[in-house]
Amino acid sequence: EYMGLKMLMRIFSKRLFSCSREAIAPYKFVTKQMQRMCPGIAGKEGLVHAKNAFECGAKMVGGVSTTKAGPSHYYYDLLMEKKEVEDNSEEVPERGDVGGHYRRRGYRGRYYSGRGRTRYVPKGTDSSPKKKKEFTHFISLPLNYPSIQVEVDKLKESLIKDKLPDVVDKLFIKSATLHLTMLMLSLASKEEEEIAKKAFVSCQADVEKLLAGQPLMLAIKNLGTFSKNDDLRKTVVVFTELGDEKQQALLKDISNVLISSMIANNVIQEKELSHITKAEGKYYPEHFHITIMNSAFLHFGPGYTINAEEIIKKYGKVDMGTHLIEGIHISTRFHFDEKGFYKPLVVMPLK
Repeated sequence: EYMGLKMLMRIFSKRLFSCSREAIAPYKFVTKQMQRMCPGIAGKEGLVHAKNAFECGAKMVGGVSTTKAGPSHYYYDLLMEKKEVEDNSEEVPERGDVGGHYRRRGYRGRYYSGRGRTRYVPKGTDSSPKKKKEFTHFISLPLNYPSIQVEVDKLKESLIKDKLPDVVDKLFIKSATLHLTMLMLSLASKEEEEIAKKAFVSCQADVEKLLAGQPLMLAIKNLGTFSKNDDLRKTVVVFTELGDEKQQALLKDISNVLISSMIANNVIQEKELSHITKAEGKYYPEHFHITIMNSAFLHFGPGYTINAEEIIKKYGKVDMGTHLIEGIHISTRFHFDEKGFYKPLVVMPLK
């Protein structure tokens, strides 16, 4: 015990008396003239404590380190700005009831509770949060013709028969609903539907001019995927390519005519376009394809994927032939006709 105590005293004395004046110099006493830095000064807790210190005469600044502190007037300006917002606004919880509590359901039925954040809105304005528009219709190229359905059903039977990994019947889209989506629309009233119909019909002459009296023929071949990080083991959608280069160029021109008309007639705003590319002054879908399989159909929750390596390896170079396209529709989501395809709001026949 004596030796241990002696050893500790020796170590302590060396550390105590080895400190130079240069090492002690940076440490100073806190004075009224010095600035106090408060990380998170704009936050709820930081603002409360900074306010109390400010009222006691301390010079408060924000920052993350002593070398990156804000100006001395930063806290005062922040406090005045926040006070002005609070005086001219009212608190509204972002979710749930007046108390700000909310409950949401997880994708497996579990409920999660929490406290919603509080936001400030100008007095006398609508305090309800803006909801994202729900798509009710879409401009489609129907591809549910018997000749195409037969080819898709053959592919489906082959994939299931081979018992490839992750391939089950529920993954496949119904062949009666095969289509190409050109543009998603949100038509919330009969009036908006009528405006969309007029804008759509007004395009027929321009579409016929592009076709130049020739029928619209599209080749369907080769499988592709929409995968996370281009990893076939994390595939969300399996699709077939639609059209060769010349046919896709024609589809781009037709899409541009239809989408431009919808924008010009205020059916949809340019900022609301979903999965649409604008290049060289033209609007058209990001990718011309027919969805064959979609992991979302399994209802295992968001983010679920399948392994499509064997699918692409064995059936990637499939050829389903070239087919005649008879018309373009504005289709209604979740409503189907007697053939099982989406009910049309209006039809543009292609001669």
